[in-house]
Amino acid sequence: MLKFLRASGIPLVVAFTSFSDKVEAPPLGVELCELPSDDGRRRSIAVCLGQQLPAALSPSAALSMLMKILTCDCNFMGQNHSGSVGAEKKPVAPATENVDRPSYEVVYSWSQSFDHLMRNRVGQKYFAEFLKGEYSDENILFWQACEELKREKNAEKIEEKARIIYEDFISILSPKEVSLDSRVREIVNSNMSRPSATTFDEAQNQIFTLMQRDSYPRFLASSMYKGMIGNHGMLEEV
Repeated sequence: MLKFLRASGIPLVVAFTSFSDKVEAPPLGVELCELPSDDGRRRSIAVCLGQQLPAALSPSAALSMLMKILTCDCNFMGQNHSGSVGAEKKPVAPATENVDRPSYEVVYSWSQSFDHLMRNRVGQKYFAEFLKGEYSDENILFWQACEELKREKNAEKIEEKARIIYEDFISILSPKEVSLDSRVREIVNSNMSRPSATTFDEAQNQIFTLMQRDSYPRFLASSMYKGMIGNHGMLEEV
């Protein structure tokens, strides 16, 4: 049987997973009601507290009373209450570290070499945001697209992705065209006759060097990077 309490015609309903069939006598003015349940052991009903209660029974007193007379393991109004009888509790997964807020050691390592920055996913994210502010994020987008191409194993997808990269970043008609010298551009055009995972290697290396020489020093001197160091309480000159 599913048991709940009623005061002045307004039901006081508790949501619980399981409870004892034995319920102590309710206080004066509160009626104990029973409804059939399709499950003799587990119940799951919504939490609802009536607004009209006897003058002698305040809402807080009603909550306290319900927790005392029901032997249950329930979740009431967002708070956990444990009784002597209840369903087995599910283990709570441990909180995970915020991957978008790296440690001071990781952030500091970005200032030691451009390789450290580009090998870190979060570092790439912040560097891309910085480049976007400088209207040059096509460089890191191209570099990342080349990295994704290298990870592709399917020959048909390799050719498809290579043509998309060419149209997005190499074509002179693209608004996101990256800056390549004539020698590298000729190599890319030649490679596109038979696209492969290494079609853009020369171009990717040139753009990497460009970002390292031009944008990377400004990133380290930016308020964005210095703010990240300062947020760890260890503001340093980089």
